[in-house]
Amino acid sequence: MRKFIKAIRENKILAFLVDQNTIRERGIFVDFFNLPAITVTFPAKLAVKHNKPVVFAYSIFDEKDKTYKCYVSQIEYEKTKKEYDDICALTKAYTKKIEEIVRKHPEQYLWTHKRWKTRPEGEPPVY
Repeated sequence: MRKFIKAIRENKILAFLVDQNTIRERGIFVDFFNLPAITVTFPAKLAVKHNKPVVFAYSIFDEKDKTYKCYVSQIEYEKTKKEYDDICALTKAYTKKIEEIVRKHPEQYLWTHKRWKTRPEGEPPVY
């Protein structure tokens, strides 16, 4: 944790993969392709607590040019000044962005992981 805080104070970039399954204690359930998916909140917690922007970066392979095209944009979300609500809103926003890009380029998304492995209490398994 100290290294993360030090990096933030030094205005360094931290990168996270936020589309992976996690355990309940490390995330919240947000909608992902119409199913609740546990999603890590750590990047959102850091951003909200330290008032830092979150950017979304991804690359798409262009078959025609045989090159990768990289895209970066800032994640926008409704800020309430209530820490937990802002963490939830930001987590939902970056998950929605992932879904948006996957819908545009599903053939380029890596589907080998079990994104919906952890289920909300009382819900049946997906796999």
